[in-house]
Amino acid sequence: MRVEGPEGLGRETMSLEAVVKREARQERGLQEPLKEIQEDQKKVAQGEMDKERLKGILDKLNRAFDLFDIQLRFKIHEETKSLIVRVVDVKNDKVIREIPPERILDIYAKMMEFLGLLFDERV
Repeated sequence: MRVEGPEGLGRETMSLEAVVKREARQERGLQEPLKEIQEDQKKVAQGEMDKERLKGILDKLNRAFDLFDIQLRFKIHEETKSLIVRVVDVKNDKVIREIPPERILDIYAKMMEFLGLLFDERV
């Protein structure tokens, strides 16, 4: 059985074995960052993760997803310290979906700021 290669690479044909090997390489490229994320999630939950380390991990995940047509971009919302995941179309660099929407996190941050003005935190 033969499988056609991507159009950008010309009219070459690829064997099923070559396709499987390519997919396995892509999956291995994702496994390392995902394992590292899983190990570090415990540290984040315990408050042991520093900001620079977390940014480094997110950069690795972003590079790992460069292998696919759709890219996931990770960002930390500065005011709420929440993680934002953006699904981006690689062809036109357009955001397909944002989880959670940054606008909602902005509203939440303003509400928390307003509550801080209403109530004195010194007790």
